Amino acid sequence: MEGMKAGLWVMSAWLAASLSWPAQAALPALKPQWPVRTIRLCMDPDWYPFEAISPGGQAIGIAPELWQRIEQASGLHFAVVPSQSWDASLKLAKGGQCDVISLLNATPERQKWLHFTDAYLVDPNVFITRDEHPYIATPQELDGQLLALPVGTSIEERLRHDYPNIRILRVADEQAALAAVEHRQAQATLRSRIMAAYIINSHGWFNLKIAGEIPAYANALRMGVVHDDPVLLQRLNQGIAALNQDDRNRALNRHIPLVVAATDYTLALLALACLGMVMLAFAYWSRKIRRINGELRRSEQHIALQLDQLSRVERELRLSRERYKLLVEQLQESIVVVRGRRLLFFNPAFCVLTGYDAQSLAHLDTATLFFAEEREAIYQRAQEQLSGVAPEQRHVFRLRNRLGLAVWVEAQIRAIEWEGEMAILNTLSDVTQRVEHEAEMRHLATHDPLTGLPNRDMLKQRLRDAIGFARDTQQKLALLFVDLDRFKPVNDNHGHEAGDQVLRTIAQRLQGALRESDLVARWGGDEFIVVLENVNTSATIERIARKLLAAISLPIALHDAQQVTLSCSIGIAVYPDHGEQGDELISKSDAMMYKAKKQGSGCILFFAPVVPQSGSSLFRLIWSRELECGNADIDREHEQLFELANRLLGSVVGGRFSSETEPCLLQLLAHTKGHFKHEMTLLMRLRYPDSFGHDAIHKQLLQKASELHARYLRGELDPLVLIHFIVYEIIDQHMMVEDRKWFGFLHASSQV
Repeated sequence: MEGMKAGLWVMSAWLAASLSWPAQAALPALKPQWPVRTIRLCMDPDWYPFEAISPGGQAIGIAPELWQRIEQASGLHFAVVPSQSWDASLKLAKGGQCDVISLLNATPERQKWLHFTDAYLVDPNVFITRDEHPYIATPQELDGQLLALPVGTSIEERLRHDYPNIRILRVADEQAALAAVEHRQAQATLRSRIMAAYIINSHGWFNLKIAGEIPAYANALRMGVVHDDPVLLQRLNQGIAALNQDDRNRALNRHIPLVVAATDYTLALLALACLGMVMLAFAYWSRKIRRINGELRRSEQHIALQLDQLSRVERELRLSRERYKLLVEQLQESIVVVRGRRLLFFNPAFCVLTGYDAQSLAHLDTATLFFAEEREAIYQRAQEQLSGVAPEQRHVFRLRNRLGLAVWVEAQIRAIEWEGEMAILNTLSDVTQRVEHEAEMRHLATHDPLTGLPNRDMLKQRLRDAIGFARDTQQKLALLFVDLDRFKPVNDNHGHEAGDQVLRTIAQRLQGALRESDLVARWGGDEFIVVLENVNTSATIERIARKLLAAISLPIALHDAQQVTLSCSIGIAVYPDHGEQGDELISKSDAMMYKAKKQGSGCILFFAPVVPQSGSSLFRLIWSRELECGNADIDREHEQLFELANRLLGSVVGGRFSSETEPCLLQLLAHTKGHFKHEMTLLMRLRYPDSFGHDAIHKQLLQKASELHARYLRGELDPLVLIHFIVYEIIDQHMMVEDRKWFGFLHASSQV
């Protein structure tokens, strides 16, 4: 106990001697130069030993002791304005109810509304550690260690800025900061030397010591003048100048009492005499046994030295283990050591990452944490590390948590020796949000945000790939340009939210009507593009187009319980008949869509099969025996229609009519009318059940051909549209689709 008191005496003496003012001779009380003036003073009511309000309402502490000397030298009288807390005192001062604030640091924020006197009490901030902690020469020596600080202290902000590698343990107050060091919850605290000495003395924490300081962090405590009062500021500085070192030491010793052990010199002399006798006796006997126990002493010294070294090593190892354990447990990254399919070590962050508790993980097969399709690759990477084939590496994979959900992690793996055997050290970071964000960004870059369909960029990329595949496999590819009819009134009458709902519904219907190998993309606004692969007949293309038209034409329910019904216009271009490049097919199908839109809602129109800058067409009608119905007259007329159609196509040069085109067109129309008449005569004579329906189709085709021809003659219609209708609708589609419906009936009638 005497040793502890002596230690406290040394600490308090250092505190008194190291205050930053040089010692001065005691000055006589100065006679005030001004009349006595009463000054309203605000103070911290609970900051003992610096300053406080006693239960009797009196100001006590180091600062009030010094005020008396300042009052004598300045001719001022301090009247304390009572308050319940430091914050309350600041509010009183800001409200003009105080003239002076007694004791505080000058900070940039406070200098905005206070005028500060000279410092009259300088108190260094010192590092307080347990007795076994080494001296702290520089704050960098605390990198990675815990430093306890009260919540809200200004020192915390400065430390985080100047020494970011020091870890901060935030506690409630000064006492809690020192208690954290006493109980080894933190390695050190940085506090006021005066406050530290007071608390240590009050609680008897004699295991603590001052282990260093940051000179730049000293507290230069001053008075703050609330109003702009130069005379008051001058008088206060005059009073502060009158303070000397004895004044401060007396105030300090009165509130931080020093314990000095008295020395009993009589006992010391007696002990010295006894010691002399013992030494004489020891010298006498040592001569006799020196040669006997000399080697023993040297051995004991050697053993003691080794034991001391071993003790220091064990202490350093223990401290090192504690530091690294604390570091690993506080890391946000998961640290895992694995051997084979067993977890040897993991930190708390890994439990959070996987959702398993520590007991469950200790008995868990690592295969449970991986998805089956990735498991072998993960084990293979670990084996490469163990065998030294691969360097230390990072990779991203999915971890399977306790709920069976995927957690994306980035892993750094390397082989280490663990308890005498090789194992794999894994450092895992949760990158789920990053992976999902990157996937979302990739999707947004290639898809329309409203409908979720591929956008223009993805369409062009997919179209290039599809054209390349069609070229390699010698297949055809169709591009359908779909534009909604009467979409604008939906936005005008029901609002843009309803319009967005309609576009999303149309996108879903288009996807539902197509094969998985087909592509539908949003081109923009109410326009969509469909790419059909491996479609080698125009009949197949038209059948799919009509399927899309039917899907779009179904009523669409809106959010306001109303319905809208739309149709669409479709322009079609075929690779390689109408072009061999994606942009060319898009342009031509777009042109056909606009022409189809002019003919009325729900129209489907192929691009005219004419090869620019040449006199022949890639699209030619080829007659074969498979097209024969068995009636010689009808088969001959069909074959003649094929020949006339091919002659008409051949008469178009570079997309323009030649001198032969008009005669070929008129001849083809005349032959078509005569053929339809002969065909109906035969079917009625044989009593074909659907004779009247078939005749109605003939009349519709001839009527539309007549209307288109008249519009062409008036200059209202592109001639290629007329040729396309006659060749495709009348000959190709009607003869190859509609006529084949009665071929079986004709064969059956001929056998009767």
